[in-house]
Amino acid sequence: FFQAEDGIRDVAVTGVQTCALPILVSSLPPAKLRERVEGNFRLEPRSTDFGFVMRDAFRIDFAASARAYRDFHAKWAERVATEAAWLAAQQPDRVLSNVAYLPLAAAARLGIPACAMSSLDWSDLFIHAFGGESWAQPIHAQIRAAYAGARFFIELTPAMPMPICRYWTIPPR
Repeated sequence: FFQAEDGIRDVAVTGVQTCALPILVSSLPPAKLRERVEGNFRLEPRSTDFGFVMRDAFRIDFAASARAYRDFHAKWAERVATEAAWLAAQQPDRVLSNVAYLPLAAAARLGIPACAMSSLDWSDLFIHAFGGESWAQPIHAQIRAAYAGARFFIELTPAMPMPICRYWTIPPR
């Protein structure tokens, strides 16, 4: 099982490996995924995160991103339970998330081993963008707790510092 998110990271892949065919969870077009992911997989067409809402390739829409985070976390426990129910039905051996924290929270709830990989984490980017907002701290705590549920974080380089994660650094070739 792999999950790929849309938005700022069009090549992001998150995953859970089962004994059967890998599952990619992504809102990216299937043809785009097949260009980037070798082998057979089953596609689950949805997204488990959004990162930031972008005005274009370089500019964040902060107002829309703030609304999206507040909406995404308004029923966080219910969202995690729904993702955990879906994940349980897939019966994965492990979860690999390219920085999406919802699958990590769901895997932790089920006791499924999970790890994350990326050159960034949304916890630090979120708090950098919204740390001064009165509504931000509870959301930040949920993101951090989800990342803390991962057994480790594979840091792809170059990378931003990620002090909250237990990580392995993978240097470029």
